Amino acid sequence: MRLCHFNFLPIVLTIALSTILATSCILIQGPLPGDILLTQELQSLFGSEPAWAHIMTSTAKQPLVWLTLILGGLLAYTRAGWHGTGTVAITFFAAKIVDMALRALIYVPRPLPEFVQVASVSTSSGLPSTFALVYGAIFTPVLMVKTPSTGWVQSAAATAAILLLIAGTLARVVLGGHWMSQMMTSLLLTCSIGLLIHQILQSILSSQSACSHQR
Repeated sequence: MRLCHFNFLPIVLTIALSTILATSCILIQGPLPGDILLTQELQSLFGSEPAWAHIMTSTAKQPLVWLTLILGGLLAYTRAGWHGTGTVAITFFAAKIVDMALRALIYVPRPLPEFVQVASVSTSSGLPSTFALVYGAIFTPVLMVKTPSTGWVQSAAATAAILLLIAGTLARVVLGGHWMSQMMTSLLLTCSIGLLIHQILQSILSSQSACSHQR
């Protein structure tokens, strides 16, 4: 596996953006500018406890999370075969490890009823967002993996992944489970993990392909 196969720029950028947002959240220990207004606007649009938001939230928890993982793997498979499915699976388990590690190290309050409507008050840390890490790990790799062809099926898979990421993010914000800044920080973090794993797998496949041609 050679470093020349790596494109470090997107990995560095997503890590940098995630770090800047995370540092801001940790220092302020509350909503970042725009968080409260955005949540209030979304709650006025969708209501504070829409049924669809609760359903979306449940898909990142046991036992439905495994069905969500399978869905993400299938979407990635339509775009890049087993390489795509492998990227989703490895990113998912890596994100779970990162989630446990960060939750043991940092604490940032979730939204409070004094600011916005909260469907279920929780004293656990709002950063990282386990939901965002799970959804990011499952669906952002679908967008990263290279498509062997550019048919409507591949385009539909990418569109489905984008819509699920948007719906999931909105669901957590509408329910008052997380501030948008916490969701974006977590999504950027898991995106950097996915990019790294994708490029590692891609380098391994390229090296294997080069070796087979030399035989």
